[in-house]
Amino acid sequence: PANGSQRSPTPLPVLPSGISTLRLLFREDGKPLGEYRTEQKRALLEDAADAIFLIDPSGMIVDLNIMALKLLGSSREEVLERPVSELLVAGDQPAFPLPGETGAMIRIEGLLRRPDGRQVPVDVNARRLEDGTTEAIVRDITEQRRVERTLLRRLEKEHFVADFSSRLIALTPEEVERELPHLLASLGEFTGADRVTLCFLDRDGTGLRQFHEWGKDGRITLGPALAEHLS
Repeated sequence: PANGSQRSPTPLPVLPSGISTLRLLFREDGKPLGEYRTEQKRALLEDAADAIFLIDPSGMIVDLNIMALKLLGSSREEVLERPVSELLVAGDQPAFPLPGETGAMIRIEGLLRRPDGRQVPVDVNARRLEDGTTEAIVRDITEQRRVERTLLRRLEKEHFVADFSSRLIALTPEEVERELPHLLASLGEFTGADRVTLCFLDRDGTGLRQFHEWGKDGRITLGPALAEHLS
């Protein structure tokens, strides 16, 4: 001051008990810190390798990233403010389940409905955030399902061949004659064939003889007796 008197210092804010330091954070461009954090969230959302949906407590989609748009094949305007249950289906549940409490997580497999009518099998990890929004990370598991079906079919085939072989080995030539129509039918049903024909190649490899035949319509054509040939 001009008169030389000393100005009283501005009193510091009273801190809550147990806190000894007050840290004030500012942005250089003067924007509010809350806006800065929002920008950080948006950057993380868009940089994610997985499809991410943000869903409000009422089940409406309020945001999603570019990977989610690619998975859907839609524009942002077509998806925002739509009920998540229109896009994500979890089994026979009428509404897509959302975590009930902050920090709660659920994992579920379901289907993603695309605008073109295609349904994509997906794995969904959903987490309830502090602001009540649910963050749903959605992964396309089409390839995983394909591999699982291939492995299952291979196991079924190995089991069928082992069972078919064991049934044949245990039969006498006369019993083979009697059981063969049933064996051919089981082979046709397993493979989905329209017709199964049993043929024998002559020892010298010059001729092929047909014995029994099974048709998808259930008709069985019986050829010459096998007992003598098999013995």
